[in-house]
Amino acid sequence: MSCINKMGSSRSEKLNFLTKRLWEWCTERKIWVSAGRIVGRDNVEADLESRRLNLDMEWRLDPNLLQSALRLLDTDPSVDLIASRLNHQFYRFVSCRPDPDAFSVDAFLLSW
Repeated sequence: MSCINKMGSSRSEKLNFLTKRLWEWCTERKIWVSAGRIVGRDNVEADLESRRLNLDMEWRLDPNLLQSALRLLDTDPSVDLIASRLNHQFYRFVSCRPDPDAFSVDAFLLSW
């Protein structure tokens, strides 16, 4: 039995499976992994900042430079994985917050 099962688990079988695989990969390579979470009520400042909409944080690569780079790399992406309705550069985008125009929410939960 791995430490993952002893310490708790997610309700998602897929995430539990991936976590176990990551843990075993790290263990084989003698890499120690730890994670921690501070609940919002104990981490007031960071929790507040993570929920605040800050328009100064909206930025994107220069569209002309991006297109030049994509041509040089000979690639044609179809979705902007980490974007918002204000800065997305492709028709389909994944937002970090719920957005009716977004293809999905939270790129880190998608299967790439």
